[in-house]
Amino acid sequence: MNCGTTIDDLLSTIYPEIQGGIPDDDYFPKHIILSASNEEVHKINDKAVGLFPGQEHVYHSADVQVQE
Repeated sequence: MNCGTTIDDLLSTIYPEIQGGIPDDDYFPKHIILSASNEEVHKINDKAVGLFPGQEHVYHSADVQVQE
């Protein structure tokens, strides 16, 4: 598969429907991108997040259980 020479080309080839919203829950498992380094993954993720419609929301996780 020829995905072009830029990250934008790659994303438009692998995720052509992303700007209109995600079609279903199986979309991303069927459209994966493999990379040899985390540095490249971060570059791809930064570009991909910008393609989603709507406002960005950040959800934080907890690494420990809260004791009540």
